[in-house]
Amino acid sequence: MDHFLLVVLDLPPSELNIAEKERLSLIAYYGYQINPTITNYRITQNLVWLELPIDNISNLQNNRDRILNQVKNHNIK
Repeated sequence: MDHFLLVVLDLPPSELNIAEKERLSLIAYYGYQINPTITNYRITQNLVWLELPIDNISNLQNNRDRILNQVKNHNIK
């Protein structure tokens, strides 16, 4: 099973309705499964993330900043 599908399937059942799950399934199918290339994987992964509901944009940005800060400071002692 592909990674982007695992992300979708790992969401709590209440996070996505049937139509949203169907749309994500079709994005995965047409975007990658019928032509599995690294480029199609990257594009499809991006599309899936864009389709997922984001409850709190500031929380997303805060977590993104935290992770990138940790990456930046990884080799600093």
